Amino acid sequence: MRFEYFVSVDTDVGPQAIASTLQSYWTSRDLRVKPSQEDFGKYGVMYSATARADRMPWGSYEISSTGINLYVDSQCADGDVSDYE
Repeated sequence: MRFEYFVSVDTDVGPQAIASTLQSYWTSRDLRVKPSQEDFGKYGVMYSATARADRMPWGSYEISSTGINLYVDSQCADGDVSDYE
């Protein structure tokens, strides 16, 4: 099961700082975090990460200067989440 949250953020904190904070938080909760970033030129940098742990819901995010996408995946069914989309 996948939950998606699309969040508009009004803050003076940049997307890199928000991504770093989420990464630190998830790491403190014993999740294995794999961050990445991609530069889209004039559209800016997209910061993303996946967070995984055994027998726990997984998380991921995409953060840019225009918003945040948060995803939570729960392994309550066999297979891949894309099998059910």
